[in-house]
Parts: sequence; C-alpha cells; structure tokens
Amino acid sequence: MNRGYYDVICVGMQLPCLLAGALLSKRGFRVLVLGQDTPTPTYEMDGRTLPRSAFACLGAQSPIVRQAFSELSLSPLLRRRTQPQVGAPQIVMPGHRFSLVADPEELALEMRREFPAVSRPIADFHRDLSNSMRLLDELVQKPMSWPATTLLERRAVARSAVAHRFGPDGDGFDPLAALADGHPFRHAVAGPAAIASHLSPASMPALARMRLYSHWLAGPPEIEGGLPWLVESLLERVRGAGGEVRPKERVASVLSRRGVVTGVELAGTGDTLGTRFVLAGQDVARIVTRLADRPRFERLFERLGEPRARLFRYTLNLVLRAEGVPEGMGRHVLAIADASASLDGENLLHLETSSADAEGRRVLTVEALLPRRRVEEETGYLEGTRECVRERLSPLLPFLDRHLLRVDSPHDGRPMQDVEHDLDIAPAEPWLRGPHTMPAMHDFPVRGTLGLTAVPVRTPLARLLLVGHQCVPALGLEGDVLTAVAAARLVRKTDRQKEWMRRGLWTKVEI
Repeated sequence: MNRGYYDVICVGMQLPCLLAGALLSKRGFRVLVLGQDTPTPTYEMDGRTLPRSAFACLGAQSPIVRQAFSELSLSPLLRRRTQPQVGAPQIVMPGHRFSLVADPEELALEMRREFPAVSRPIADFHRDLSNSMRLLDELVQKPMSWPATTLLERRAVARSAVAHRFGPDGDGFDPLAALADGHPFRHAVAGPAAIASHLSPASMPALARMRLYSHWLAGPPEIEGGLPWLVESLLERVRGAGGEVRPKERVASVLSRRGVVTGVELAGTGDTLGTRFVLAGQDVARIVTRLADRPRFERLFERLGEPRARLFRYTLNLVLRAEGVPEGMGRHVLAIADASASLDGENLLHLETSSADAEGRRVLTVEALLPRRRVEEETGYLEGTRECVRERLSPLLPFLDRHLLRVDSPHDGRPMQDVEHDLDIAPAEPWLRGPHTMPAMHDFPVRGTLGLTAVPVRTPLARLLLVGHQCVPALGLEGDVLTAVAAARLVRKTDRQKEWMRRGLWTKVEI
C-alpha cells in the first residue's frame, strides 16, 4: 500500500547521507530519513553512555566543510560548542614522542628535537605541505561531483593534477623522498592518515596522506557533544524544514521503472513510499541487494571492480579514575608500537580521552584497525583483542591496571568487564553489538579524481545516488562532506523545475 510521497528518501543515517538530506531540506525539498539499522554514535552500558568509536572532527578548516556548515547555520553553534583544545594531537612510537602543533616554529622545534639528522628534509616537507594543500583547497570548492564524471569536471581535475605534481592518481610524487623507506617519520605521517581515512592504508595515495596529516596539524576542534551532537543537529535541520526521520524503519527494496527510481518498499509492513530521488548511505554491496534491477550495477562493477574489505575498525572503551591518565597526555594520541611494521592489528592505536565526570572518572576510547582475514578466519582472534590492546597500552599508561574500573567493546561480542569487582555485565541489547557492527575499510580496484575517489555518486539507475563513505574514501570526514554536497547539487540540478519554482517563490517573498 502506498503510504506517501517524498522528494528525497535518505536510506541510512551515516554522516554524508544525513548532511545531504539536511542540505536538501534547507533548499525546500521534502526529505525522509530512514534508519536502515545504522548504529547510533553511542550506546548504553551499566548506566553509562559510551562511544562506538573515537571521533576527531578533522577537516573543519576545509573550505567545503565551512561552506556546508555555514549553509545549514551550524557554524555559530559549532563555535559556541568548541572547547579550548587540551594539548595538540600526539604521536608516540619507539624512541620518539612529539606533538602535531599548528604553529610552524613550534613544530620545527619538535622535529629538530626528535629527528635532528633529517630536520631539514622534514622542514622542506612541511613547507611543501601548505602549498599543495592550498591547491587542493581551490579544487574542493569547485561546483563538481566527486568522482569527477563530466568533461568539464575531468578537465578541472587534470589542471589541478598538473599544478600539484601528484599526478592524476595522487601518487606520482613522494613528498618524503629524501627520507629512507623505513624512517619512522614516514609512519608519523601515514599513521594519523590511516586512522582518519575510510581507505585501506596500503592503497592510500601520497596526496591523501598529506591532506589528512595537514588536518591533524591544524588541530581537530574539541566539540562539546562530539559526533552525537553533530548527528542530532543534522536531524533537527531535516525536521525543522518539514522533513521526517524514522530511525527504526528500513528499506526492503528500491523500486524502479524503466531504469528510473520510483520509490521504496519498507521492510516488515511492505508499504511503499513514492519518491523522486533515493540517497543510499550504505556500502554499495548492501545497496545492490535491495535492487530489483541489478544487471545495471553488474556492468558498473565490471568497469570499476567491486570494493574489497581489508580492515575493520575496532573500538575498546576503558573507564578509569581520572588520575590514571598521565599528566600532559593530549585528548588525541596516535600510538605506533613498531615503526617498521604495517599499520594494522594492534600496531596502530588511536586514543581519545574524555573529560572527567562528576565522579572523577574518564573514558579512554581506543581504536585499532583489525585485518579482515584474521577477524573472519582466525579462531579466537577477535575475542582476544581486548587483552592485546591493553597490553599495547601498558608502556603508554603504566598505572592503567591500578585505576581501571570497566572494560567494554561494542564489537567483540563479549560482555562488559567490571574490573573493580571482577564481574561480567551482560548487555541489555546484544543484537546491537558484535562483529557485524565494525565499520570496514576497503580497497578499490579502480580509483578516480587524484586517487581520492572510488564509487561514483551517480549510479546506472537514474535518480539513485550513492552517498556513503565509499565515494571519497581517502579523505575521511572531508570526503564525506564532499560526497554530501555533490549529491545535493545533483538533486537540485536534475530537479530543475522545482528548483526554479523555489527561486521564484523566494524572490517574491523577498520583494
């Protein structure tokens, strides 16, 4: 039974899909957001709210991020909720410990102290970094879709590729060529980039590593409320413009006729909703299972290849007394156990510490990148990851065990550990936990637009747009914003008649 009609239906509540929905709501489109079983940014255990992942708002200084937030009137709220930064992001590896400070003179002092033998090449690298990023800033502001698909868009990308030396695949120039292949500073650049990206570190181009490293140098703003506040703010923008949000409903199939999307069928009830556009916020492999017209996507996979999951993001939350966090430890710490090994398993850890609560307790959120093959094929690997991560933390937090109160992960299927009383606490909603909730990091056989993009926003099915992490995976949060802005622009461009009517109405109101 048909239960309504919407201009745009957003399938999933991932950040790029929500942002695109909010931007279109602001432009007068009637938007519906369906949860599609998207995990919430936080979860409840033992009366405490814990994050599902560490969160650093990287790329907040990017022109495209500022533009999108400004259009949604989020910039003033963001400024009010931004707290003074408690220490710059820190990198810890064997024999080295330094901060990624934004001030060039302070950064130069840090590098001369830690890497005196190669301080000059590192200084040259940081000078080239600002110039290369300025060129990329100009490109991300251009009104184009990512990946670039039209002739004019590809021409703009080609001109940019010539200007910044990285070439069309983003990997034609090694900015650290003066350093030996195994030099630890290479990992100091690659480690922060790996944590911030949706792309597997092994296939990340040099341009993406430099871009994400520059975001860490600029310093992620400390936003009160973090990711949950940002998600809720976007949902409020949708509701405030007359849209609807149904977090518990999901799509069973995307309906189409003659290669054009016409609506969706809801799971459970079988009701259908008509629409002009569907914005799919999930991985392309999951979206294809919802389509009746799959042969069109098979031709797309023949041209681009299918994404392959290489790593999973694993989160471990440690609740401890505030005195268990060493004095001088920054809010964000990147810990690399072995500077000569690959950045996966427990070798690379991202630590995020919260402020102390009224009881004098802090939450230490630790993120690791686990190899997919070991998770899926090695018996007991995931179940033992808690202990492996805690063992990796011992050199960094020598008094952790003395002050540790609770240990929990939403991903390994184990109950919360009450270390203080030596008890296990069973979850109230076990179906919302487990390995299936771990976000995946993919490799893509074919990438476009400077090596930063993968799956196109436009799809072979007209008016079905992909608005997920796989479109601009290399740039992390900034890539999500680029994807959302590109999708919103395509909807407005395709729906020219309604856009013209809106402009006319606004003109009359203003007159």
